[in-house]
Amino acid sequence: MLVFITINELSLYPFCNLMSHHEIKKYINEFVESLLLLDNAELISSPDLYSDQVFNGYGIEEWLKSEDISGIHKSKMRNILQKCTYIYPENFDLCEYIVKHNNTNIKALGCLSAYLRNEDVISFNTHNLWREHQISGYYTELNEETEEINETYATVDNYIPNRFDIIVKKAQEEAYKEISSGLDLWESKDYLFPNLQFSDSVKNQLIEDSERFHIVQIINRLKRINHYFENCGKTYNNKELGMGARTESETVKNNPKLKALRRFRLPNGNYEYFFDHISFSGKYSGARIYFLPLHEKNSCVIGYIGRHLKSKMY
Repeated sequence: MLVFITINELSLYPFCNLMSHHEIKKYINEFVESLLLLDNAELISSPDLYSDQVFNGYGIEEWLKSEDISGIHKSKMRNILQKCTYIYPENFDLCEYIVKHNNTNIKALGCLSAYLRNEDVISFNTHNLWREHQISGYYTELNEETEEINETYATVDNYIPNRFDIIVKKAQEEAYKEISSGLDLWESKDYLFPNLQFSDSVKNQLIEDSERFHIVQIINRLKRINHYFENCGKTYNNKELGMGARTESETVKNNPKLKALRRFRLPNGNYEYFFDHISFSGKYSGARIYFLPLHEKNSCVIGYIGRHLKSKMY
């Protein structure tokens, strides 16, 4: 799922603070590092993002020329600039978003765009104004029929680099709401569950399951598994994972036919036996999610989602 996020261009303007090049460089570094979290984000910005100079002739253009900036950071910034959707004042000729600072009215193009779409802005951490959770201003709109100007107090949610993870969580929660089928879940899996890998056979298993109740349960369990492996460290503990996670009995592990039913293909093409599993209920009697912990990589492979596999007792 692609997420659109608007840059607050005012956080790169000189009126904010008189800062050294070293400080500006640090703030740009923090901004780009945090954007690495937002792989599925497309940024919206004023067209001056590249050329704006924060102070004394230093901005992103100069930052990209700095020899002490890592290649990864520069590559990310160039990718941002290349894919960025640019907005122009003439796109909003009947309305404005005004931020007041030191008795001065400042037009905020990014805030205006985000306010009209009911979305958020992200800011460089260059001033106390942009460290607030919201940017307050006044939205003004010209009524074409009456030629009256209507003014409304307005706010947009604002995030600086150390809070970008909140945007990721918000976008994921919105994406969960849009999933109504197994196909939707499969197509969103990489974005929603970055710490999980999936066997290719899981795609058909999800598509064949038309039960919305199942899909909701599967999402909730995958969310928990993803969260666990994101933070599990170097060991896997089924009790800490919860949800009744358990391994197969020795009877199953030692029975060639039953064991073979639990052999699934890894994303790299190899095959492994998957014995760890959790249950979910619904139309199926004792449905299962089988997974293979890769705790040393803070990851996990989902090998199977579906009906209860045959066992000695089932």
